[in-house]
Amino acid sequence: NILDLHPADKIQEAREIVEAMFRGERDSCPLELQHKNGSRIPVETKVWFGQWDEQDSIFGISKDLSKEQEALQKFTRLFENNPALMAITNIEDRKITEINAAFINKLGYSRSEAIGRTSLELGIFPDPEQFLLLRNTLEKFGMIRDMELVVRCKDGTLLNGLFSGEVIDNYGKKHFLTVMVDITEQVSLRKRVEEQRQKLENIIEGTHLGTWEWNIKT
Repeated sequence: NILDLHPADKIQEAREIVEAMFRGERDSCPLELQHKNGSRIPVETKVWFGQWDEQDSIFGISKDLSKEQEALQKFTRLFENNPALMAITNIEDRKITEINAAFINKLGYSRSEAIGRTSLELGIFPDPEQFLLLRNTLEKFGMIRDMELVVRCKDGTLLNGLFSGEVIDNYGKKHFLTVMVDITEQVSLRKRVEEQRQKLENIIEGTHLGTWEWNIKT
């Protein structure tokens, strides 16, 4: 029986799917198949009805998804364990479809609070013009690199982020993958250095001191 090609613990589910196929309610089966040696093969099976040797038949094509699944598992581990904040957003409706642990820990939003909502709905970008610049750049060029933006945490704290991202294909649908590195401390240090430089410049100008630079060796 065709159902015997599925693992024992999936046969009942396979039977329900096949019955749905006969009723015309679906034309594909996502269940894995079982190799003769007992190993499991992730597949996507497409089916349709027709005739073979003048007999009513079911035609099926199963695509081996082993490589795709392995690549997905690698991406999932990289995505979830990355120290940078990462989010995947649907291009069509701008809604967030996935976030990683760093996003949750740094911005304070739970997965259920973020997924299914847009960045604007969450109020992550206090400056809408900055967000539009990011989005328009992604749409126009398909990628962004090292764009500095300010983001707002759930508790209202503001962070400085260095954004990169690109358009990715996820099972035939286009999504934005955005990555943010928290550079709040670096920006703060940069401001302090600039303040000290400005203060020194004011002292020199205010006291009418003459300054020059010279090469020690020459």
